[in-house]
Amino acid sequence: MMELLASIPIIGGTISLVIPFLIVISIVVFIHEYGHYIVGRWCGIHAEVFSVGMGRPIFSKIDKNGTKWQISLIPLGGYVKFLGDINASSTSSKNITETVGKYEKLRYFSGAKLHHRFLTVAAGPLANFILSIIIFLSKKKFPIFIACLIPSSFKFLCDAQFNKSKLSGSPPPGA
Repeated sequence: MMELLASIPIIGGTISLVIPFLIVISIVVFIHEYGHYIVGRWCGIHAEVFSVGMGRPIFSKIDKNGTKWQISLIPLGGYVKFLGDINASSTSSKNITETVGKYEKLRYFSGAKLHHRFLTVAAGPLANFILSIIIFLSKKKFPIFIACLIPSSFKFLCDAQFNKSKLSGSPPPGA
């Protein structure tokens, strides 16, 4: 399919680069937002919405914890909307946390303890850092596999390295 798209002048080359980019950026965004989400849950903060992408949702599902998981129209970014947030940037209303009980207040992002909020906010970048370490380490062990994940415009490099190492019997560069 990608070869067919790549054979179309101008559009094909662009599409064969844009689609892999959107897939990779969506994976990175998912891991980043999942870091916020899972640490928030561990700290007792309820997440109302987990979104990969921005704008109007094109697919959504509500899980057993009451979190709405969604994929939105514009796949450049994402967010986790915690309980009590007015918008996706975790802006909260003061009167929301004043009207609930002491223990219910801890389920709200703005009512959670300071160290729980800190851990929840820091978890997204930390998840991306862990992802980069995993990719770096797997590149050292499996260079051909990682090289083959590069967009199709660089596929010839992957094929050339693989065939060269198969024919010579020596390990590929970087192994």
